[in-house]
Amino acid sequence: MNKPYWECENPSVVDAGKQRFKHYKQSGVIEICSKIDENGKEKEFRRQTISAYKLQSNEQLQSMMLDFLEAAGLICKVDNKET
Repeated sequence: MNKPYWECENPSVVDAGKQRFKHYKQSGVIEICSKIDENGKEKEFRRQTISAYKLQSNEQLQSMMLDFLEAAGLICKVDNKET
């Protein structure tokens, strides 16, 4: 039986305020969670994952992610229509 990605791979981790982003590169997964301080210990909750497979197979999700990246100023959409 194969182990889950979080047991097999050490992710790249970025803390951004009250959120933590983890990138499991080999598995093609980004995990986003909120974090709180509970009795002096940091605890993660509300964990969400986006897999490369889901992104590749869902045009609506692709469009949403591209709109988000454009709004953040990280990409610029190019109109390929010929005039």
